[in-house]
Amino acid sequence: MASVYALLCAIDNYPNPKHVLQGCVRDMQGLKGYLEYHCQQENLELHLKVLSNEQVSRQALISAFDHFQAAKNGDQCLFFFGGHGSRCPAPEAFWH
Repeated sequence: MASVYALLCAIDNYPNPKHVLQGCVRDMQGLKGYLEYHCQQENLELHLKVLSNEQVSRQALISAFDHFQAAKNGDQCLFFFGGHGSRCPAPEAFWH
């Protein structure tokens, strides 16, 4: 049986009240529900890791990617992030 490994992260509650968002966690929960339904309908095994709001620290997010280590050839991996983003120069390995 093929598997889907999903790491879903969303942040609405930021420390600065001007940065608070509405809907990121709700969107993540909607995607979670869709994945649960879809995987059941398609006879796929679903492995979920969900982080929201205060659970999403830099280190927690980096560590959460270990969730994908169990994926085997033919499995699917999905990462979802809802929240504020940022920009930084990409490492040269990603330029092309």
